[in-house]
Amino acid sequence: MNKERIIQKLRHIKAFTEECITELSSKEILKKIPIRKLLKVQPIIPVKINFDMGERAFIKKHSKSISGPKKFVLILAYLVKGEIGKEKSLEEIKRHWNKMTSLLKGKFNPFYSVTAKDNSWVDSKKYAFYFLTSDWKEIFRKK
Repeated sequence: MNKERIIQKLRHIKAFTEECITELSSKEILKKIPIRKLLKVQPIIPVKINFDMGERAFIKKHSKSISGPKKFVLILAYLVKGEIGKEKSLEEIKRHWNKMTSLLKGKFNPFYSVTAKDNSWVDSKKYAFYFLTSDWKEIFRKK
């Protein structure tokens, strides 16, 4: 497919989407149900992230009621200070995790890194080295 054809298709999609939104907004249904529920999209909870605080305080503040893979991303985010693309070794992440087992509710599980990568919160160019992707803040999204 050439570039012009892709642009043309995207314009058609945009026009169709705008038409649907206009039609929906004129209906009574939108007055009762927010559009994000209709689209099944949950917003990311706005979180002020302060990487200058101590590691334990940072993890305690942000790790409440999140899963192991999200905690993995949280530790990586702290270690790289939220910088996208900056790598840290799995061993270093594991070492920091195991220093905070009481806060993180258990020892490190290698499954966490796999799931974080499957959700595209982190990625890896070489074995056992991880970096944040631009989607990493999705770990704060409500279910």
